[in-house]
Formats: sequence, C-alpha cells, structure tokens
Amino acid sequence: MPTKFLTTVTVLPPRRAAARAEGLRYVYVGNVSGLAGAGTTWCPNCKRAVIERDLFAVTALNLDAGRCRFCGTKIAGVWG
Repeated sequence: MPTKFLTTVTVLPPRRAAARAEGLRYVYVGNVSGLAGAGTTWCPNCKRAVIERDLFAVTALNLDAGRCRFCGTKIAGVWG
C-alpha cells in the first residue's frame, strides 16, 4: 500500500520564507485559511499587497496593466 504524505500548515510559512530568501518574488501559500498574509502576493518594490486571496478567491487585485497600482513596478504574470 502506498504511503500517503501530508503537508501540515506549520511547515508552509518557513518554506515560503526560504523561497523568498533564495530570490523568488511571488511566493504565497495557497488554499489555507487563517494564516495571516499566506495568500498575498507582495510588490517586490514597495512591499504593498498586489494580490490578496482567501482560499480559492481573489479578494483584492491591485494591478493596472500588470503593474503595481501603488508604485508602477511590473509584476510578472499573465494578466488579462
């Protein structure tokens, strides 16, 4: 019988921090409720929230034509 692996919520924030420390800009923890800032994508320049999520829903989208609405920094992604 195959072994099942479960990822607990407690291991995700340190992994996100490690990915950011390695230079990844748009790392977030998805599909987790109750973990402050987990589903947020931050602008790498002004550090403000450009995308906020709650489970499967986007609750705030602060982008204009693929750029941070606050400082104009281009945010990588497919927008449209």
